[in-house]
Amino acid sequence: MTTKSNDDIARTMEADADRRTLSRREVLASLSVAGAAAAAGLLFGEGGYAGAAGSAPPGHSVMSAVYGGPGPDECCSPLYCFDNVAEMKLADIPAGKLASTVSYYAGWAGTPLGPLGGALYDIIQPADFSGTPDGFGDHVLANGNIAVLRKTGGLLATRYGAKGDNGATNSYPQLQAMALQLKKQGGGTAVLDWAGGAYGIGETITLWNNTTFGGPNWLKIVAQTTYDAAVTGVPGVKNVHITELKVDCGNVPAQGGLYLRRNHTEWHAGSITVKNAAHDKSRKGGRAVTCEAGVNPSLYGGRKAVIASIIAIDCYMALCLAGGTYQEDTGVVVHSVVAERCETVIGLFGNTAGYPHPGSKMQHVVHQVAARNCGKSVKYSRPHGAFVSDRGSNVRIGSFSLHNDPEYGAIGSLLMGDWSNVVIDGGTFIGDCTNLISFTRFFEADTITDDVFATLSSEFVGIRHIGTCTNAVMASKSDDLKVRDTELGLYTDIVTSGLVLTPAMAAKTTVYCKFKSRQHNARIEGFANVIGSASLLSDYANAAVVYGMTVHAPVYADDASAGAGSLGAGRVYRTPTGEARVKL
Repeated sequence: MTTKSNDDIARTMEADADRRTLSRREVLASLSVAGAAAAAGLLFGEGGYAGAAGSAPPGHSVMSAVYGGPGPDECCSPLYCFDNVAEMKLADIPAGKLASTVSYYAGWAGTPLGPLGGALYDIIQPADFSGTPDGFGDHVLANGNIAVLRKTGGLLATRYGAKGDNGATNSYPQLQAMALQLKKQGGGTAVLDWAGGAYGIGETITLWNNTTFGGPNWLKIVAQTTYDAAVTGVPGVKNVHITELKVDCGNVPAQGGLYLRRNHTEWHAGSITVKNAAHDKSRKGGRAVTCEAGVNPSLYGGRKAVIASIIAIDCYMALCLAGGTYQEDTGVVVHSVVAERCETVIGLFGNTAGYPHPGSKMQHVVHQVAARNCGKSVKYSRPHGAFVSDRGSNVRIGSFSLHNDPEYGAIGSLLMGDWSNVVIDGGTFIGDCTNLISFTRFFEADTITDDVFATLSSEFVGIRHIGTCTNAVMASKSDDLKVRDTELGLYTDIVTSGLVLTPAMAAKTTVYCKFKSRQHNARIEGFANVIGSASLLSDYANAAVVYGMTVHAPVYADDASAGAGSLGAGRVYRTPTGEARVKL
């Protein structure tokens, strides 16, 4: 064990007394050179000063930059160091120098997150700057020179002064300034970096060509916006990549997440999460993601738009797919949709005059859908559906799974509306409803007075229901034109009406049905008008009946002749007069 003598202790105390204590300003100045620059990922990368933080040149102090008078070892330093942007703007920094900030705002030492938005700036003369400094990324100094934000590696929201205070501050001006900077430089990356809470926005952020934009931080809508969405693009914008978009619509009426407009091409989105998107009866909206079909190929080329994932929570509608002109093969591809507590999972809309919309190819393709507790009308006092269509055209939806808890209650319909060239191929619905499929007019209104459209050339097949429904399929009109050239394939559980088809649906001559009833262990297949509505599901208990099936059977005069012809027992043959018999 080693001990110190009294003389050793005295000498240590004298040495400590001779040491100079560093001030907070000096610590910050040192951090500004290395720490803030390293956080920015810039460390003199564009200015020719390569090297690690430890070899960075010494910086001017805050005091000398603001009030003049360089220190004894500071005359040749290219770097001026500041605590925050406000301090830097007060400084008299010559052109050709560099400035660094520890944080964008003052007072960071008293926050749990510490400094945010620290960056490097090139100091230039006004004559060397193109345009007007936005005051968010680029700043005018007290001496008239301009501090230009180093933009290597992309733009960060915190470096533009955006505040992550969950909407207490409207950071739209700062975030839109980032988008405008990317427009100015012909493209690039804007990152919504983490800042402790969501960035509040009171207007739609508009993007331009060649932009990469996204999280990990949230956006929170704090006021009604021009486009009823957090993010969109200018008309005709192309080559936009959304890495991760997370939007809290704050239940501001009619607001949504992403609005992919007509003639937006080559948009690619990785992950989109939207919550609290409320509908409004006058402005509509409340859709997590809206995708308009339609691209003028002569002006904008092909659509080439892909969305990997959509998550919608407590929204009016998870995904809106709208039709329109220039429809063929000009929609979007969506890999997956997840919805929870949404009035509508997917809504299809024809947003231009005329129906059906032109096009034989699919405009929109959705691969898979998973939803829980969705489909109940809350905003309107009229029938509703989990999947709805108001003249929706040219859409294919792959497998879906909708599970409604008993506490959620029954919904109006699983599928409701008028559809043209729409395919829903496979799915499971667990829960109760009035109708599995309702071919009746859907419109966003409390009451619907017109019923002038029809379902055309569509397929709703491979759909399994576990639960109770009043009717499997119904139509609002017995007119044969209401549903035409359409195929239905349903597996029902309990149908309380007992009808195979409602009377209006049974009048359709070009609707082919394939029904399986778990309740009665029955399989029924044929055209709707041949099946009819008088028969009950119980009439087919433990049987399989195919209406309109043609049987090719050999011709024999009688059983003896059939036996002589080696026809086995139980096989069907017909007599020369056309009578069908079974060989005994």
